[in-house]
Amino acid sequence: MGDEGHVPYIAMELIDGENLEQLIARRAPISISMKLVYAAQTCRALDYAHKRGIVHRDIKPGNVMVGKDGSVRVVDFGIARVLDASKTQTGMLIGTFAYMSPEQYHGEHADERSDIWSFGVLLYELLAYQRPFTGATPASLMHSICQAEPASLSTILPDCPPELEVIMSRVSAEVAGHALPVDGRRASRVGAGVSKAAVAGGGGVGRTSHATRGQERIQRGARPPEASSSDRIEHQRARTLLEKVNLALKRISVRPKALEAVEKGRAFLDQGKVQDAKLAVQNALHLDSTFAPAQELERAVLEQIERARRVAEWIEAAKRNLAEGLPDEAEALVSQALASEPANQHAIDLQQQVRREKAERERRWELQEGLQLARSLWTQTGL
Repeated sequence: MGDEGHVPYIAMELIDGENLEQLIARRAPISISMKLVYAAQTCRALDYAHKRGIVHRDIKPGNVMVGKDGSVRVVDFGIARVLDASKTQTGMLIGTFAYMSPEQYHGEHADERSDIWSFGVLLYELLAYQRPFTGATPASLMHSICQAEPASLSTILPDCPPELEVIMSRVSAEVAGHALPVDGRRASRVGAGVSKAAVAGGGGVGRTSHATRGQERIQRGARPPEASSSDRIEHQRARTLLEKVNLALKRISVRPKALEAVEKGRAFLDQGKVQDAKLAVQNALHLDSTFAPAQELERAVLEQIERARRVAEWIEAAKRNLAEGLPDEAEALVSQALASEPANQHAIDLQQQVRREKAERERRWELQEGLQLARSLWTQTGL
C-alpha cells in the first residue's frame, strides 16, 4: 500500500493461472489426488491467517487461485476481519450465501470455524463439480444449508475414497451451534488438522465448527474404541493417499527451481551447447521427474544428441568414401548431414573438399579423353 501523487494505491501479486470457480465451471479432468493438493494448500493459507487472528469470511472457489506452477493463493480478503478488533454486529450477513455457515445465517459472529465450514463446501464442490447445498432462492438455500443433508460423494464419484466421505459427513453434521471454544491455539490446530484430514479422511475438515461424536466421547472421558481390521485398512489407504499428496506438494514447492533449470537448458540448446543443456535438464528432472517442460526439453536434447550422432557417422563415412576415390558416395552422405544440420562446419568443409575432388576428377577425365583423342588421330595419320 502507498500513496503516489496524493493517489492511494494497493500493489498486489499478479497470479498467472485461474481460480477454482473457473476450473469447476469447465469441469477440468483433474485427479482426486491433485484436487486434494489444492485443498491442502488452501488449508495452509487459512491456517496462516487464523494464527494471526484473521477470518476471511468469504471462502469460495472464486477466491482460491491456482497458478500455472500448481501453487495456490487464497485471495480477496476484502471482508476479512481481525477477531479481537472486529466491531461487526451480530446478525449481519457478510459473505457469499452458498458458502456461509449455519451460524452466520443464525446471526452469530463469524470466526475461523466459519472459514472451515466454507472450505468444506468448497472441497465438496471441487471434488464433485456440484454444490452440496442448493436453493432457487436465498431463503431456500438457507434452509438447505441449515437442515438438508448433502448427497453422498460416493453416489457422484464412484472412486471416492471413504476418508472423503467422512469429511463431507462432518460438513453438515450437528448444525446447532458452536461446541468448541475459539482461541489462537485452536486456529493453529484447525489449520494443520484440515491439511492432513483433507487428504487422509481424518478429523478437522469440513464441519470442524462442532465437536464430532468421537471428540465428545473423549471429552466425557470415554475410552475410544479399538480400531478394527477394516479401520486399519482404511488408515493404510489414508497414509498412502497422504504420501501421494505430500509428494505432489513437494513437487510444487520445487517447481520454480525446476523451471529455472529448464530455461537455462533451452538457452544452452539454442546456442548448440548440447551437453550443457543435458546437464540442466537432468537437474530439473532431479527436482521433479514429472515436470512436463523438463520432460519435453529432455526429449529435445536426446533428439539433438541422436541427430548429432547420425551426422557424425555420415561425415566419417563420407571421409572414408572420399579417401577410397568415391566422391559421389561421399557427396550423398554429406548432403544427408547438411540436411540434418545445415550449420555443421565439419560437413560444410567436407562438402567443399568433395566438390574440389570431383572437380579434379572431371579435369583428369578431360585430360584422359584428350590424350585418347590425340592417340587416335596419331594412329589414323600413320605418323
